[in-house]
Amino acid sequence: MMNSDAASNKWKNEQIAIFKKYIKNFKPGSFEHTKLAQGIKDLEQIGL
Repeated sequence: MMNSDAASNKWKNEQIAIFKKYIKNFKPGSFEHTKLAQGIKDLEQIGL
């Protein structure tokens, strides 16, 4: 069983991967692209 830090880090990395795949559906500069890019940046900065 994973400890909570490892599980949290795995979740974070999975979310970042999903967002990076999903962001390709939006034109750079669009509202959606901007929000996803900020979400990715925020997740990457979180130290779990």
